[in-house]
Amino acid sequence: MSGHWSNRHYVIRSYPQPPEVWAAQIETDAKCRRSLDGSKVLLKWDGETPALLQLDPQYTHAGIRAILAGPDWSDPDPPTEDP
Repeated sequence: MSGHWSNRHYVIRSYPQPPEVWAAQIETDAKCRRSLDGSKVLLKWDGETPALLQLDPQYTHAGIRAILAGPDWSDPDPPTEDP
């Protein structure tokens, strides 16, 4: 299963981003997710790294999952279902 994520790239940047970053995402069919407070955005894509993102720290799938499990990205008190 690890081969499925071998070509996936992840970068965290402040939000909002300049229009040229969004244009680079559209070219690479990237997807993004914002932190709970809306101050950060996770950019993820497969394939070549857009030039605008090449100097940003990139994370592995396992590394980004650990970050996304933290309080900046996941609600520490998710709603519970009533039995």
